[in-house]
Amino acid sequence: MSNDKNWGGYREGGGRPATDRNVAVTVRISQEAADKLKTVKNKSEFIDRIIKENV
Repeated sequence: MSNDKNWGGYREGGGRPATDRNVAVTVRISQEAADKLKTVKNKSEFIDRIIKENV
């Protein structure tokens, strides 16, 4: 049996790409808003953009 395991640990290029969004926020929204948000592919990017444009 070989000790050459090919899982776990650091691998170059592994994991999610880094973004500038690193703060988690939990909110409660209406069912209507939740239904509309379900249609958005990248929810974090969408919400981040809306906040930056409107606040």
